[in-house]
Amino acid sequence: MSKYVLSPISRRLFELACRFESYADEHTETLTFEDYENLRYYEIKLLAYGNFQESRDPNLFLEDELNEAAKFLAELSRSSGG
Repeated sequence: MSKYVLSPISRRLFELACRFESYADEHTETLTFEDYENLRYYEIKLLAYGNFQESRDPNLFLEDELNEAAKFLAELSRSSGG
């Protein structure tokens, strides 16, 4: 059984995403909404880049992301009557 090893860039992406998450969680009470939103934005962005970097099939990964996003938007539109 082989253990999967992250690429150095993916490791950095995931580690920094964790730092953003920790900072946001530890300082939630003192952050402005905008700062909190920006921390979460970068956390999500870094995780997405790391996941993309580690995907075995980048086209399939992106296709799945597009399908999930389109499904969410369709469901939200349907539930809100728009």
